[in-house]
Amino acid sequence: MGTDTTPTSAERRLPPIVRAPVPVLLDTSSTAAPTSLRAPVLADLLPAAVVRLATTQHGLLTSSQLAMCGVSVAVAKRRVLTGRWRRPTRGVYDVASSSPLQLRPDARHRRAAALALLAFGGRATAVGFSALACHGVWGLPVHSPEVTCGSARSDRDGLRCREVSLTRSPVQVGAFRCAHPVDALAQALPRCSPRTALGMLDSALHRQVVTEEEVAEVRALLVGRRGAAGLAVVWALVDGRRESPLESWAYYDLDAAGLRPTDIQVRIVDASGVLVARGDIGFRLPDGSWLIVELNGREYHGVAVRDDTRRNAVVATERARVLDYWAEHLGVGGTMVRQVRDVLDRAGAWSAPVSERRRAG
Repeated sequence: MGTDTTPTSAERRLPPIVRAPVPVLLDTSSTAAPTSLRAPVLADLLPAAVVRLATTQHGLLTSSQLAMCGVSVAVAKRRVLTGRWRRPTRGVYDVASSSPLQLRPDARHRRAAALALLAFGGRATAVGFSALACHGVWGLPVHSPEVTCGSARSDRDGLRCREVSLTRSPVQVGAFRCAHPVDALAQALPRCSPRTALGMLDSALHRQVVTEEEVAEVRALLVGRRGAAGLAVVWALVDGRRESPLESWAYYDLDAAGLRPTDIQVRIVDASGVLVARGDIGFRLPDGSWLIVELNGREYHGVAVRDDTRRNAVVATERARVLDYWAEHLGVGGTMVRQVRDVLDRAGAWSAPVSERRRAG
């Protein structure tokens, strides 16, 4: 359940994207990547300059970067043989202190994008899903890391080099060059299911990667593209107030089952009108109370935690009933939809969604 105050814009905002052409791939300064994007690095046996550089690149370093910092290829190979380092592809070494499998999904996607950029080097630019990962969009599907290099290059070790056209100049995100988020969304969305696409668009808006005007630009770019017609249902559902892809997926499932919620981020107040909390998804019942659907998950909240103190405070108001769900409960035929439908059927009806009431007015 949400906190009892609305997060500030600063809490939601990623470091600003520099929307300008960039002449270089790498920035070796220690501040090139924000702390939230850094990977823990094996600092022992490494010069300070190598640690700083690896930190900006999610624990990854190229052979040439190591050489510039005084670490020979022989030393790098020896550390791979002893298991200290890993070599995920030719010419790139992983000096992180943990396996990529231990990272959260969003961090894994960013690291994979960094691997492709370093592997192809030169003027490589992250595109599609990889660019969105670098920009900080959550809820991406499993995908192969993808870049464009300005010329035909062969894929290798699961890393893709695509020939794509960009409508805008690439932008610098931390240490790497990426397609503008408008281009990246236009490239990625046609390859997604509508449910996944909603999660990505909501995340891009919520994390201020794009504006509502830029979402409209993405929609315009997709007109006539293969796979775009299947996304028609998505555009009316996009809402940047959703704080995680889990909330977007749950909303999509409910709507697809014919149970469109009344509103999201519902403000719950006590008898004195004092704000108690915000509910993820809400259905207004005939007696004026709310049925609140709360989403809990590990992937986008670190651990699966249900805030029972806040939940009890909401229930104590006698103005809301709360149902809690995790990812495994979702799906049009899942536990969440079945239970919500049962409660609504027994209640008799619920208020029309806010968007529909606005249109009617």
